[in-house]
Amino acid sequence: MSGIFIYEDKNEFLSKLQELMNKGVRPEDISVTMPYHVEEAGRILKSRPSLLKYFPLTGAVLGFLAGFGLTIFTALDWPIMTGGKPVVSMPAYLIIAFEMTILFGALAAFLGFLLLAGLPDVRMIISLEENGGKFTVLLKNEK
Repeated sequence: MSGIFIYEDKNEFLSKLQELMNKGVRPEDISVTMPYHVEEAGRILKSRPSLLKYFPLTGAVLGFLAGFGLTIFTALDWPIMTGGKPVVSMPAYLIIAFEMTILFGALAAFLGFLLLAGLPDVRMIISLEENGGKFTVLLKNEK
């Protein structure tokens, strides 16, 4: 059995994936390239949920803490007494904390995407082999 299979028809592609899974090939050893998203391929390969969702959550929590930390420590370091208001005023600092939450969450999501996708990998961007709009199945570890 060779390591690369190219199909123009979606049904042939899906039947080959099912055949490989029935033969006991692990999903980690199969790499597929599709001209458009085929939901059935993900179901056949039993793809696991992405870990990407943890990156924005972590970034947002750190941004929230950094926003409050920045404003509170700045106010304590340079206290400005205005009209008997407290030096540390939480409602005013909530805006900065919100903005830092969004900023850190977005940056963490972008960096998490790059990390999990393995980008930037110039070898994958400039590929010598193009699939030409065909369905491709590649076996990574042939036995």
